[in-house]
Amino acid sequence: MVSVAVSSLDAMQMHFLEPGVKINSDYYRNTVMLNMLLLDIRSVFGDYYVFQQDGAPAHRARDTVTMHAAERDARVYPARDVTT
Repeated sequence: MVSVAVSSLDAMQMHFLEPGVKINSDYYRNTVMLNMLLLDIRSVFGDYYVFQQDGAPAHRARDTVTMHAAERDARVYPARDVTT
C-alpha cells in the first residue's frame, strides 16, 4: 500500500507501507498520520492546510477523528465563539 499527500502546490514523498500490514486505526494514526503524512504536510504548508480523506474504517475510527480534532483545535487561535 502507498500513502502520499498531494496538493495543487506539491506532492509529498510517497510512503510504501509494509506488505500485508493490517491498517487498523492505531497503525493509521501512529504510523501513517503522525510519522509520515503530517510531517510531510507540515514541512510544506506549516499549520495552514485542509486535510481530506475517504471513509475507510481507519479514517472514521473514533480515536482517529479525535486526533484530527485535537490537531485542528491546537492550531485555531484565537478561539472565537461562532454563536455571536
